[in-house]
Amino acid sequence: MKKKQVYYAGALLCTSLFLSSCNNDKKESDSTKENTKVEATQADTDKKEDKSKKEDTSNKDTSEPAGNTDSKSVVTGIKTEKNKKLEFSVENVRKSTDNSGKPVLLFDITYKNLTDSTQSIDLDIEALVFQNGKQLGIAFDSPEYNWAEEFEAISDGVKAGKSLTAHYGYNLVDDSVATLVIVDNLEYTTYLVQDLTEGSAPKSEITASGKKLDIKASGTINDYGTDYFYIDADFTNNTDTPVAFCNLFTARAYQDGIECYESYLTSDVLPEDGSYTTAIDHILPGYTYTARIFFKKNSDSDPKIVITDTSDDNFGEVVSDSTHEIFGKEGTKAEELKTDLTFEKSEIIEHEGSKVLLAYFTFSNGEKEPQSVSFLTSEDVGRQGDVQLNTPYIFDLPFDLRDTFRYVLPGYKFTVVYAYTLNDTTTPVSITLTYTDGLEKTFDINLN
Repeated sequence: MKKKQVYYAGALLCTSLFLSSCNNDKKESDSTKENTKVEATQADTDKKEDKSKKEDTSNKDTSEPAGNTDSKSVVTGIKTEKNKKLEFSVENVRKSTDNSGKPVLLFDITYKNLTDSTQSIDLDIEALVFQNGKQLGIAFDSPEYNWAEEFEAISDGVKAGKSLTAHYGYNLVDDSVATLVIVDNLEYTTYLVQDLTEGSAPKSEITASGKKLDIKASGTINDYGTDYFYIDADFTNNTDTPVAFCNLFTARAYQDGIECYESYLTSDVLPEDGSYTTAIDHILPGYTYTARIFFKKNSDSDPKIVITDTSDDNFGEVVSDSTHEIFGKEGTKAEELKTDLTFEKSEIIEHEGSKVLLAYFTFSNGEKEPQSVSFLTSEDVGRQGDVQLNTPYIFDLPFDLRDTFRYVLPGYKFTVVYAYTLNDTTTPVSITLTYTDGLEKTFDINLN
């Protein structure tokens, strides 16, 4: 498999960059439900040895997951595999039910550190479980473990020469076989593929020359008061490791020339026929699923949606570029522009007991390709006198302070805002923008 750095960066993408846009949406998550798959508890290995004990148990977590008398063992054997850093052992596989009576699969993985340094397993190692080729969701409603506590317990990793037992819970969708796949996100390698339950599995087939993407539908949805639109795209995993749509493709939507934020809504908004995934759900090699890709609505105009390939051989190649008649209104037209960033106005607002300066700039894209302010400038610094000002985190404004990373189509303009916490409301402010070619431009703002 090629360009795996890009593939697994998607998970962190689908965490930081992508997923940071979801911080204020109750149903959107890149770093919470959909991107974190590991639950664990670890004994405190820093406690003093109890010399009265005949056996030293400080190397391994001996705690048991919360009991449920309805849990039933599924696999009694232990399968062990290792890479250069860790040894993986799957144990205590069992079925149970959640608080709603739905089936849940529970199991443990013991990670033994084979090195002389601490090894991370919360991001570096992912334990993914699949049925019918599609990644299962975490059993948040299971009474047998506390997901938040378990994740916190593994945040420090596995200490040198020690072992850590991690507890996992996933929602089963049917009686088909459930398959565990452990993925090393640093080495881009798959380890320990093991069927955890009995049952049949649908046939999969890898066809490297087959069509990987087919857009077949689009529509709208309102989720918790926020309007979204979406496209449905059939995609096939023709690689040799589990991947999600966002690992294979980059999808961007534009309304009136301005990029719409991609939104990672949870899987409960998908159709219930089982043939759909979100953009961040992994599928096994050889399977085809329909990914429903959500975007926040900017306006009432029909969106232009551009999908590009992320593979090494075809990186950046446009595989789909079309306007979708979702809202029935034509967007604004592009015009001849010169690439520039011009100061428009400023205002002072109150935020958490401080005065904050908002400086509005207009970005014009006169290039031949979509661009963002971040392509034009590499740094912004606000000062009052010789004192550098801090940038506050403000989430309740009608714009987004991350808009400097937002793409703009050629021939369109877009307003971005820089914010600085003021030391006083009389001393003038200077904003220095460092351009990517090394040049600097300073804008002086009089606060009176």
